[in-house]
Amino acid sequence: MFWLFMGLIFIFIMTMTGVILALFFRRDILDNTVVLSFALGVMLASGIFSLLIPSITMLKTNNTGFYPLYIGVAIGIAIIVIVPKFFNKEKNEKKRLFLAMTIHNIPEGFSVGLSLFIAYLSKDSEILLNAIMLFIAIGIQNIPEGFATTLPYKIEEGNKKAFFMGFISSIVEPLAGLCALVFVSVGDIMQPYGLAIGAGAMIITVLIEMKNNLNFKGIMSFIIGFTVMTLLDLFL
Repeated sequence: MFWLFMGLIFIFIMTMTGVILALFFRRDILDNTVVLSFALGVMLASGIFSLLIPSITMLKTNNTGFYPLYIGVAIGIAIIVIVPKFFNKEKNEKKRLFLAMTIHNIPEGFSVGLSLFIAYLSKDSEILLNAIMLFIAIGIQNIPEGFATTLPYKIEEGNKKAFFMGFISSIVEPLAGLCALVFVSVGDIMQPYGLAIGAGAMIITVLIEMKNNLNFKGIMSFIIGFTVMTLLDLFL
């Protein structure tokens, strides 16, 4: 159980590292278009490489068909489209991004908790090593994700609100990992759904918000964010 708690603490700390880094940026030199577009680039890469592709791979391995993928993506899209309607219109961008990032953290935390708990039950050193490599990779990817979630709040509402929202988004991940202990018997069945929901939420957020940032600064920032996250996925 040592590695289980170490893994969950690690991914939380790494996300909070990104949150804290965002707090050190000066508000007067930050451009909202640049920040949001960078965050959207990070989200699209994360949605594709960390959520959508792993969900497809799991479904192929389990040979269960692709209906969980379609259902999950549809649920993720529905959440992002419907929930922000309850917010003030001018604050939709930040809250939609925050919601998508938080939803995406749930299956990632669940994956870490499930893999480490299975390693604990099996007592197999190779399975444990794979689980450790998984939480290290997810943890490193969490730095730009925490950064991207927090920075829009830093610009518009200051450090206190930015830190609070970053913390809420971050703590969801280890809590989801603990939930994996309860649902370990159905973890393999539920995981593709969770990954697909996160992917749907992130991809639809990018499609909705990017239309407001289709200028040179926005496009270049989007490309940089996408490239940073893609490289992390490729090399981890």
